[in-house]
Amino acid sequence: MTKVNSLEVKYVHRKETKEYITHYFEKQNIEIDDVTFEVQVIDEVKYYKNTFTFDLPKLLTYTDIIEELSLFNNIVEIRLVRVTD
Repeated sequence: MTKVNSLEVKYVHRKETKEYITHYFEKQNIEIDDVTFEVQVIDEVKYYKNTFTFDLPKLLTYTDIIEELSLFNNIVEIRLVRVTD
Protein backbone atom coordinates (compact mmCIF):
# COMPACT_ATOMS: atom_id res chain seq x y z
CA MET A 1 0.00 0.00 0.00
CA THR A 2 1.05 3.55 -0.66
CA LYS A 3 0.51 5.97 2.21
CA VAL A 4 -1.31 9.17 1.29
CA ASN A 5 -0.34 11.40 4.16
CA SER A 6 -2.46 14.44 3.48
CA LEU A 7 -5.30 14.87 1.03
CA GLU A 8 -6.93 18.28 1.48
CA VAL A 9 -10.50 18.78 0.35
CA LYS A 10 -11.98 22.29 0.39
CA TYR A 11 -15.74 22.62 -0.08
CA VAL A 12 -18.98 24.49 0.57
CA HIS A 13 -22.29 23.16 1.94
CA ARG A 14 -20.82 21.17 4.80
CA LYS A 15 -23.52 18.58 5.57
CA GLU A 16 -24.25 17.56 1.99
CA THR A 17 -20.59 17.42 1.00
CA LYS A 18 -19.44 15.52 4.11
CA GLU A 19 -22.10 12.90 3.35
CA TYR A 20 -20.84 12.63 -0.23
CA ILE A 21 -17.20 12.27 0.84
CA THR A 22 -18.06 9.71 3.53
CA HIS A 23 -20.12 7.68 1.07
CA TYR A 24 -17.31 7.81 -1.51
CA PHE A 25 -14.71 6.59 0.98
CA GLU A 26 -17.00 3.78 2.15
CA LYS A 27 -17.73 2.71 -1.43
CA GLN A 28 -13.99 2.61 -2.21
CA ASN A 29 -13.14 0.78 1.06
CA ILE A 30 -10.93 3.65 2.18
CA GLU A 31 -10.40 3.70 5.93
CA ILE A 32 -9.55 7.10 7.32
CA ASP A 33 -6.68 7.10 9.84
CA ASP A 34 -6.98 10.77 10.74
CA VAL A 35 -8.88 13.88 9.69
CA THR A 36 -8.51 17.56 10.51
CA PHE A 37 -11.16 20.20 9.99
CA GLU A 38 -11.00 23.93 9.33
CA VAL A 39 -13.54 26.65 8.45
CA GLN A 40 -12.79 29.88 6.61
CA VAL A 41 -15.22 32.69 5.86
CA ILE A 42 -14.46 34.58 2.66
CA ASP A 43 -16.89 37.23 1.42
CA GLU A 44 -19.55 35.85 3.76
CA VAL A 45 -19.23 32.32 2.31
CA LYS A 46 -18.13 29.48 4.58
CA TYR A 47 -15.44 27.24 3.11
CA TYR A 48 -14.72 23.98 4.90
CA LYS A 49 -11.46 22.10 4.64
CA ASN A 50 -10.77 18.53 5.67
CA THR A 51 -7.35 16.99 5.57
CA PHE A 52 -7.56 13.19 5.42
CA THR A 53 -4.87 10.61 6.16
CA PHE A 54 -5.47 7.09 4.89
CA ASP A 55 -3.91 4.03 3.27
CA LEU A 56 -4.57 3.93 -0.43
CA PRO A 57 -6.25 0.70 -1.64
CA LYS A 58 -4.17 -1.17 -4.21
CA LEU A 59 -6.53 -0.61 -7.12
CA LEU A 60 -6.79 3.16 -6.62
CA THR A 61 -4.38 5.99 -7.20
CA TYR A 62 -4.53 9.38 -5.57
CA THR A 63 -5.24 10.80 -9.03
CA ASP A 64 -8.34 8.57 -9.26
CA ILE A 65 -9.60 9.82 -5.91
CA ILE A 66 -8.97 13.46 -6.75
CA GLU A 67 -10.66 13.17 -10.14
CA GLU A 68 -13.70 11.36 -8.75
CA LEU A 69 -14.19 13.67 -5.77
CA SER A 70 -13.74 16.76 -7.92
CA LEU A 71 -16.84 15.80 -9.92
CA PHE A 72 -19.00 16.89 -7.00
CA ASN A 73 -19.99 20.55 -7.50
CA ASN A 74 -19.58 21.57 -3.85
CA ILE A 75 -15.91 20.61 -3.81
CA VAL A 76 -13.89 23.64 -4.83
CA GLU A 77 -10.33 22.38 -4.30
CA ILE A 78 -8.51 19.10 -3.71
CA ARG A 79 -4.83 18.98 -3.02
CA LEU A 80 -2.43 16.16 -2.32
CA VAL A 81 0.01 17.46 0.24
CA ARG A 82 2.40 14.51 0.46
CA VAL A 83 2.79 10.89 -0.66
CA THR A 84 5.23 8.32 0.66
CA ASP A 85 5.88 4.87 -0.72
